[in-house]
Amino acid sequence: MSEKTRDQIEKQYKWVLEDIYPSDEAWEQDYAALEELMKGIPDIKKTLTKDAQCLAQALKSMEQMEHIAGNLFVYARMRRDENNANTTYQAMTARAMDINVRLGSALSFVSPALLALAPGVLEGYIENEDLADYDFMLKELIRSKEHVLSDKEEKLLSMSADIAGAPKDIFTMIDNADLKFGSVKDADGKRVALSHGKYIVMMQSPDREVRKNTYTTYYKSYQGMINTISAAYSASVKKDVFYARARKYGSALEKSLFSDNVPVALYDNLIETIHKNLPTMHRYVDVRKKALQLDKLCMYDIYAPLAEEAHGEYSYGQSMDMVKQGLAVLGDDYASLLQEAQDTGWIDVYETPGKTSGAYSWGVYGVHPYVLLNHRGDLDSVFTIAHELGHAMHTYHSNKYQPEAKAGYEIFVAEVASTVNEILLTHHLLNTIKDAKARKYVLNHYLDQFRTTVVRQTMFAEFEK
Repeated sequence: MSEKTRDQIEKQYKWVLEDIYPSDEAWEQDYAALEELMKGIPDIKKTLTKDAQCLAQALKSMEQMEHIAGNLFVYARMRRDENNANTTYQAMTARAMDINVRLGSALSFVSPALLALAPGVLEGYIENEDLADYDFMLKELIRSKEHVLSDKEEKLLSMSADIAGAPKDIFTMIDNADLKFGSVKDADGKRVALSHGKYIVMMQSPDREVRKNTYTTYYKSYQGMINTISAAYSASVKKDVFYARARKYGSALEKSLFSDNVPVALYDNLIETIHKNLPTMHRYVDVRKKALQLDKLCMYDIYAPLAEEAHGEYSYGQSMDMVKQGLAVLGDDYASLLQEAQDTGWIDVYETPGKTSGAYSWGVYGVHPYVLLNHRGDLDSVFTIAHELGHAMHTYHSNKYQPEAKAGYEIFVAEVASTVNEILLTHHLLNTIKDAKARKYVLNHYLDQFRTTVVRQTMFAEFEK
């Protein structure tokens, strides 16, 4: 893992956001262009529902504005993710959010106006070939009819979007810019400054005292901010409840599942199913305790590997090679895209001060997807690359073969490609590694993936409920 500042990281390990905007000045030009385009919204309102052709033209004009608005926000936010303490990109992100909110407010008349059409008229419009790119969106609008409010109410709600994002923004700043995690001694007695990335590395130490000190020191920082974090989370919950009630949903849970068209019963059944199978999880935890020769398993023992990692540290290049070999079964085209992602600035690799923690894949329509990593050099980091590139390939192909109005996909299916990639990599490693110690380590990782991807995620869902 890098301990350099961002300026010291080699260019080949940083994403190229210039593919969205070549410069901040170009971003400003698009911002001004969007402001100008928004002046035409009153004209759109006059002709929106006149006929299918007018609706198609209106939707194309709105799509153009929303595309620019999306580009503005994604670029500014990803620049901020490079260093959350950078005030320039804090300000640009805020401005991008502001213009997105103003655009949403200005276009809030659209859904009420379309749903106010006489019965069957909108359904008739959908059959028009000029609206082929927008037919799914319009069908979803009809499905949501009972939750769409009046023109004035929709405008008021859209104006609140900026405020609604505050809880998440507050925690992001606390977690990635303001918190200082202190330092601990590693197994060799060397003092290590903790960060999100270093925390995971230290929690995988065979030395239990190191793990305990790391866990205690790391979470002491959160304990010191517990009232602020709790207030931010409380505000987030109240926000969810407010929007659910305002839009006449039975609950915040029902509202959150509506866009996926997933029934609440499925969510409940997931939690119930995991509860029924908890004995399997308990058996695994018991095996973990025995393998580590402990009388009591603590939270700081959860990440300790049950088998020693034979390889040691994987460089980013080695990690990418392993991923490409593991995913070779997906074909030559897929392999060439993985190589392109590595070579042409899709991926931001190393942890640096202020950088957003964790990993994600994101981007804008019309430009290749991006991947944020905080590569640590362990096997888990290799799997993270496979996971995030699964998202990136999903987005790439969706954008390539679908018009912009249909290219997006819901969270309910978003983890399929990424999880499949991890499983393919696991099977590749088990099929090629002969060393018994290394195979045990991979199997240990596979078991932990079940614990985290299935059981822990459901635990989060149950907590929220």
